[in-house]
Formats: sequence, C-alpha cells, structure tokens
Amino acid sequence: MLEANVEPKLKLSVSMTPGEFIDLFAISIIKLTKSSSEFVKTETNQRLIEFYDEYEILLEQSAQAEINKKFFDLLKIHSQLWDLESKVRRPDVVDNINANLFYVTAMKIFDLNLTRAEIKRDIDKQFGYQSISKEYRTDDSEEN
Repeated sequence: MLEANVEPKLKLSVSMTPGEFIDLFAISIIKLTKSSSEFVKTETNQRLIEFYDEYEILLEQSAQAEINKKFFDLLKIHSQLWDLESKVRRPDVVDNINANLFYVTAMKIFDLNLTRAEIKRDIDKQFGYQSISKEYRTDDSEEN
C-alpha cells in the first residue's frame, strides 16, 4: 500500500486521485468500445495508450488484485451507465418515454453513480488519500 506522504509517480498533466484516474481510465475504455464516433474513438485510443502506462505504475504501488477488481467493477458500471443514458438521450425515446420509466431510469443512474463514488473512495483509501464526503439531501427542506 502506498504511504500517504508518498506521491505516486504519475505523469498526468492534471492532478487527480488514483480513484479518479482509474475511473477515467474505465470511462475511456467504454467510450472506445461503445461510441459510434470515429473521432471519439481515435482521440480515446490515444488517451488510453498513455493511461495504460500510468495504470501499470499504480498497480506496482498497490494490492493489484483488489485494484483490478475495482477497475472491472467500474468498467461494468460505466457500461451500464452508457446504455441507460443512451436510451434517454435518443430523441425518439425522449418523445415517447413515460414519466415513470424516466424516473426509474434516473434512479438507476443515480444508484450506479453512488456505487461508482464508493469504489473511487475505496481506491483512494488504499493509496492513503483522505476522502471528502458530501451528504446528499433527499428532501426540499432548507439547511439552517
């Protein structure tokens, strides 16, 4: 496990936690496999080549099996999110979707994103990063 005071040897131009990086890596793979845009696929492929080396560095500094499992969990979540979000983005579906189905889809997306955030926090903890949690209100009451 990486000690909290040791910085990872990542070459990223944007500062992010290991959880955010692995999440972005997973999203990029889903984009490459599911996007219909050749431009997006080309750009994403270039990014993935760079990401792979960074991912290998992270694995060297961690419990590889556990990080790989969390990575594949994120891949599965992003695949589900892509499919759900694609359904509600299509104009022919949006025009014909009923409110209940839209609500159910939105709740599935919300739940998947909560699970995704939990996985990223778990990854960050393995690398000694402190998480900042935010409590979400479920009602319309104002904070005092």
